[in-house]
Amino acid sequence: MFGIGNAHWVLIKGDYVFIGTEYVEEQQVIMTREQLLYVLEQYKTFLEGDYNDPNNPPDPIDVEFIAEGQEAIDMYNGLEGSQLVPYAC
Repeated sequence: MFGIGNAHWVLIKGDYVFIGTEYVEEQQVIMTREQLLYVLEQYKTFLEGDYNDPNNPPDPIDVEFIAEGQEAIDMYNGLEGSQLVPYAC
């Protein structure tokens, strides 16, 4: 599965999710689906809160990933059956 828009990519293979952009190599990441769902749950909590209240600032969103930059591209491209990161080939 993959999604593409405005030079940004979300590529999924098995339990791995690659998120990248054609513009900044350092902003490529690869993570597990579990890590992505954890980030999305935190974002949902943020959206449900009153993030405009200066007396109750939102908690920072804790983002974990396996690799970033060229290492993330290489890891995704090395997954069996991946469609490869199109702009990095």
